[in-house]
Order: sequence, then structure tokens, then C-alpha cells
Amino acid sequence: MSHDTNELIVVSGASTGMGAATARELALRGYQVLAGVRRESDGDPLRTERIEPIILDITRPADIAGVAARVASDPFGRRLRAVVNNAAIAINGRSRPCRSTNGVGCSRSTSSATSR
Repeated sequence: MSHDTNELIVVSGASTGMGAATARELALRGYQVLAGVRRESDGDPLRTERIEPIILDITRPADIAGVAARVASDPFGRRLRAVVNNAAIAINGRSRPCRSTNGVGCSRSTSSATSR
């Protein structure tokens, strides 16, 4: 079910797994996806007409500000539809509560992206 939209969706943690799958599915549904990856090379397999990899390490305020600036200055004037906070860390193969990455980083990402 694809339809063209004039909206952006930011997906953090899009390098692999659920984040990558979410980015691809949203693109299939017609959204322009800003896929947050930590390294340029992580974005190469994701890049399509509708998926734009963007550097986003949610522990780095400069990366968060960069994504917010990209959203605010979209060259086609698309508005932000949603932020999918998928970025997290796993320790010893299990996800663990990590307030600075999983909680604070996601909160900062959402607040920054939606405040413009």
C-alpha cells in the first residue's frame, strides 16, 4: 500500500534490525525517511529515493541538532510527521535500561525535532 506523502519521518537506530525494517516499510508507504545511522557506511545499504541516511548518534547533541536543522530546512518543504525512537544499546546481548542513551537521548531527539 504505497501512496505519496509530503511528509518526513525520522527513524533513529536505523542501521540494522527493527530500525532498518521500519525505515524501509515507511518508505514503501510513501514517506520520506531520514534514517539515523552512526556511520556513513551504515547508511549505504539503506539509501533509496525515499530513504536518506543521516548521521545520528543520540548521545551527541550536535548530531541531534543536525537532524533537527535538516528537518527544518527540508528542500521540498515537507513537514515532520513522526519520530521513531528506535536507537538503544544492548549490553551482553540483552537490552538494559541505560538512562543516558535510551531515555535521555531519545527524549532530546524528539524534543529537538518537534520544536522547530
